[in-house]
Amino acid sequence: MLNDLWAALFFVATFAGFVAVSGLSIYGHSSTKGSQGGGIYDHNAIGVALNSNTIILLHAGLRRLNGFTNGFAVHSSSPSSL
Repeated sequence: MLNDLWAALFFVATFAGFVAVSGLSIYGHSSTKGSQGGGIYDHNAIGVALNSNTIILLHAGLRRLNGFTNGFAVHSSSPSSL
């Protein structure tokens, strides 16, 4: 247990950094959302930035990746037929 203390601290620091960056990103998005357009149905929005379209695409990609990894975990843990 004591030998893995450095790895546990590194994991907690990485997780805390991820939470901090995510919080700052979400705060930045929420504070500038009014100037970025109304979402996927707003045809007047121009520019390249983190907007509602980016968040919807990221969500769809993460859901697909989660499905692939869950499918792989279920497939690899099933007993092989002989």
